[in-house]
Amino acid sequence: MDSKAADDNEPTATIEFDLRDNGRKKLLFVGKTGAGKSALCNSLSLPIEESDEFQECKIFPESANLDIGNRRTILSNIDFLGQPDKKVSFIDTVGFDSTEKKTSEVAEFIVKLKDNCDYINLIAVVVSNPKRLEDSLMDTIQLLESMFGKDQFWKSVVFIISNLSQSDKEIKKRSKRSVDDDNLIISLKAEIQGEFRLDGAIDFPCFIIDAHFDLDNEDEKARFQNRAEMLYTMLVDGERKHVSVNDIKHVVGKYEGLQEALRAAEIKSKKEHNENKRLRKERDALLKAKKKAEKNAAKLANDIEKAEMELEDVKRGNTATYEEIRQREQEIFLMRQDERQAREDAANLNWKYKLACLSLLVLACGGAAVGVTAVTAGAVASEATILEALVALKNAEAVKIFLASIGAQLQPIMIAYIKKKLGF
Repeated sequence: MDSKAADDNEPTATIEFDLRDNGRKKLLFVGKTGAGKSALCNSLSLPIEESDEFQECKIFPESANLDIGNRRTILSNIDFLGQPDKKVSFIDTVGFDSTEKKTSEVAEFIVKLKDNCDYINLIAVVVSNPKRLEDSLMDTIQLLESMFGKDQFWKSVVFIISNLSQSDKEIKKRSKRSVDDDNLIISLKAEIQGEFRLDGAIDFPCFIIDAHFDLDNEDEKARFQNRAEMLYTMLVDGERKHVSVNDIKHVVGKYEGLQEALRAAEIKSKKEHNENKRLRKERDALLKAKKKAEKNAAKLANDIEKAEMELEDVKRGNTATYEEIRQREQEIFLMRQDERQAREDAANLNWKYKLACLSLLVLACGGAAVGVTAVTAGAVASEATILEALVALKNAEAVKIFLASIGAQLQPIMIAYIKKKLGF
């Protein structure tokens, strides 16, 4: 991403603005609000054995901790189960059933896929209540059928039942109540096949993954790992044809006002892409200038060291007059001033580079960031003033002030993610 590299011992999970041409397998998570999509994304992004240690590495806002749930489609690159050799992309979506904003959220989702993604390898429909298909889930499946085409959708889908404890004790308790897990899966598949009039030739995987498994319970941990590996195998299956987003159809259906919402989402997406392009150009220019300033400062430091050694040799050998020695000392004094200025320039450029990275992170997380050049132009007075303070203060407290100013745009977990990525 556009930020400080993660610690070598930590799993890599980054929020991205664009997933196109990244060469990774891409997994799309959909389902109603509270089904466990984001919790599942978080659990699948962390090493199983050390998941408790890496709680701060979670990047997906979970609706259980929020009044409004996740309000924006999140694109991310992750190491599956924290394994560096299993690099994939996750797309975590809103629950389209959540509020009256459903139409705008559907539009944002469609445009985000069209403009920021190139294909989908697997679609995971997360179900929290396997006993019955809720209307909101039916609507979501119909939306995806319309977007990708019915045949392609059913060839690319896996249903995941969440929020069912997988400890031996709980499985036995459910079985005693005639709620056997295998029968739950069979009845759910039968209901789906009936509701969507699927013929017998169309089959789809369906299994249980409990994102909230107990790390101290070996039964739960083993089942989570087994099902997670099943999901990964499906995702990277070379025989599975990926779904191109180029074929996504603009869906009107029962979503009243969707065409208007799509136009608004497309305008917003275009602005965000232009801003992302400008910020990346700005960041790259700052990085180049920063490296040049650091190289200049290092050269001056070497020149000073060399000049000081030569001066000591002259003094020991009595090969120069007092005036010549004073002249050399004055030259070294001026060189030290130049070096201090060069290091200050490098430090300022480094800070501005971090601010450009900050703006890119905020944009990827769903906020509206202001770039460093906008500060000079005074484009947005309130945020520009904060960024000027950041440049002057060069400390973590200033970053907190900036992030607080945009806090209403982002979920707390996003703010924590940005601070961590920038080292504040």
